[in-house]
Amino acid sequence: ERVQMALKGNREERMALIRDPCKVVQRAVLQSPRLTDREVESFSAMASLSEDVLRLIARNRIYSGNPTVVRNLMNNPKTPLDISLHFLPNTNPQELKALTLNRNIPETLRSMAIRLQRQRTMQRA
Repeated sequence: ERVQMALKGNREERMALIRDPCKVVQRAVLQSPRLTDREVESFSAMASLSEDVLRLIARNRIYSGNPTVVRNLMNNPKTPLDISLHFLPNTNPQELKALTLNRNIPETLRSMAIRLQRQRTMQRA
């Protein structure tokens, strides 16, 4: 019943069902044909979502092509480290600087962002 609602429901229902503890329901929300880019952007910024949902968003080519989704995933403390590190080389200088200052993300990601920022500044000089 919840899976059907996730696939066919409106925006508010999908927002509620993405937080459902059942992984099948969460996956159904992400597979909904009515899902918009804005909803995925908001999902990627939610720190209350499970790592599995964030991993599904990151692995989907359509969603990972959206720069806002990628930025939200990188700034989300719940995003798995391997996903965040994968996106790191493609970040622009402004986002990279923001990552170096963000204390909510894993320390490994911050230190890698600092290292990448230093490398880029050395190449310019």
